[in-house]
Amino acid sequence: MQVNRKGCFFLFSYKFINDIMKQIIMSAAAVALFFSSCTKDNQKLANDLEGTWVLSSASVAQAGQTTNLNQEEAQLALNMKEITFDDCKVKKDDCTGSVIGSDDQSSAFSYTVNDEGDQVTITDDEGDVTVANVISREDDAVSMSLDASEGGVTTTVTLNVTRK
Repeated sequence: MQVNRKGCFFLFSYKFINDIMKQIIMSAAAVALFFSSCTKDNQKLANDLEGTWVLSSASVAQAGQTTNLNQEEAQLALNMKEITFDDCKVKKDDCTGSVIGSDDQSSAFSYTVNDEGDQVTITDDEGDVTVANVISREDDAVSMSLDASEGGVTTTVTLNVTRK
């Protein structure tokens, strides 16, 4: 009985190459799944935010005291009546939007959404950056909190907006 060594080598090589290709394909699929899952949450938040929202109330917390503001008080104190988030594909570029102040003046901003889809970083037209943590969101209502520090004192502002 003769053994065809050439044929055995071919079968061994084919099986070896086939196993490596399977590993490469599985690794590529895992990487693609990882990156798509990271962007799924942030695109969902961008989609949920798309549209125009009206500031309905706010609260300001500083040094252990919280002041609740109704719609009129919040709009005057924060100089914000409405905020609009434009249609956005978060993978492609920064997203855009605009704010209409209590003085009816409009100003543009850009924003990004973190991978987890729970934080929005807004850069206004003057380059000032604000990070807003999404507390809750529903079809017609969103709550976000913003922290600002000045002179060692931190102020937390919670914004409640409703879909227009």
